[in-house]
Amino acid sequence: MIGQDEIIKTLQWMNKEMFPQSNLVIGEHGAGKHTFIDEVCHKFNMEKYDITDTITKEFLDDLYISSNQYVYIIDIVELSQMTRYINKENALLKFIEEPPEGCIIFILVENDIQIISTIRNRCMIWRFKRYLPDTLKPFKKFTNNDIYYIVDTPGKLLTCEDEVYYNELFDLCDKILCSVGRANVSNTLSLEKHFINDDAKYTLEMFLKGMLITVYNVFLKAFEHKYLDIYFLTNDYIKRSFALN
Repeated sequence: MIGQDEIIKTLQWMNKEMFPQSNLVIGEHGAGKHTFIDEVCHKFNMEKYDITDTITKEFLDDLYISSNQYVYIIDIVELSQMTRYINKENALLKFIEEPPEGCIIFILVENDIQIISTIRNRCMIWRFKRYLPDTLKPFKKFTNNDIYYIVDTPGKLLTCEDEVYYNELFDLCDKILCSVGRANVSNTLSLEKHFINDDAKYTLEMFLKGMLITVYNVFLKAFEHKYLDIYFLTNDYIKRSFALN
């Protein structure tokens, strides 16, 4: 879990009696959420059990009868999925509020848009920090550092495309940026439909990140990172607003 020192330190000083039973883990795909859970299982000598696809009131009620102490995983990939679980006779809320004795529950989400307050308020939050390029370089070397702002987690790097693939994306973004005038901004935004179908070469999220880093390189780098905070805030906004999972 390189680059997540705060999470590691917190886990190290906790024993099982101190560790919260209901937990919410927030991190992008490939950030290390499952690796973190593996560390918890190893530390407390427990087995993990993914119950994402089996949540019903009857199923959860049966877990209270079992004498086994598991680490239960609920992997939420979209807000509608979480809402659907909540609506199942509030079974999930009861499960979080009163976990089976000796068990630990982890709810996994990729971003804040997938979280509702009724879940957040009942859990300890483990939030994975953004990975910076220098942290990601040991996983895979790119000559173009800008790629690390698109392929921005260790898990993504381990399965990512060749560098040429991303350089072509930057070239596309640069061409769009150079040819767009004020009157054509709306036409540029309509490009969205070309990046979300099954045959698209790039996802919409990748395209938006590519455009963001291209704008930064063209317009903002000359100001010696004066606007870097604005760049990252915009990056976070894109992750929250255009989460396609």
